[in-house]
Formats: sequence, C-alpha cells, structure tokens
Amino acid sequence: MEPNIFENILEDLKEQIELLKTIDSWNLEAVKLVWDIILGIIERIEFYSEELETMTSEDKKDMAVKLVNKLVDIPYIPEFLEEKLFDFVIDGLVHVLNGLFGHKWLSNIK
Repeated sequence: MEPNIFENILEDLKEQIELLKTIDSWNLEAVKLVWDIILGIIERIEFYSEELETMTSEDKKDMAVKLVNKLVDIPYIPEFLEEKLFDFVIDGLVHVLNGLFGHKWLSNIK
C-alpha cells in the first residue's frame, strides 16, 4: 500500500474514523457511517492515485479493501470473511460508479 496515500486518506477521514471507534452496537447509524467511510476511501484512492498513474484498477480495489478491513471490524465475523464482504461491496460500488459516470467518474461527478 502506498504510504502517502494511506496517510492522506486517514487524515482526510479522521473525523469519521474517530466516530467509528465509538460504535458500541451495530445499528442503522453505524452502517451509514461505515458506508460513508467506504465511499470516502474509494473517492480518495481514486483522487490520490491520479498522481501516481502506475496503479491499476485492481491495485486501487485491493488498497480500498485492505484499508476498509483494517478500519472496520464487524462483530462475530472472521477477518477473512470481512475482507471478502468488503471486496464484494467495493467491487460492486466501483462497477456502479463506472457504469453511471464512466471510468473517470471522479472528475465527472465534481
């Protein structure tokens, strides 16, 4: 994982990450916060990776999955299943964004 991108994303999402640490039960608010964090991570990886130009779509997805899995712990679900779940969610979300706005969706939605 590119350290600068990782650190930049953590800084950008600092407030949401701090809120995530206070979750003591999973409810609709917790799910919405996790969803917002996932969207934020995807958006920021896309933004920061434009500078590198060496990251493939698969690299970006892998980075997003690892970062989300590192930040979000779903009780009673083993890590390897969480990773598969986040992979599925992120893959689907990026597929939808690409379909609706094209592969340069970040610049198309701003």
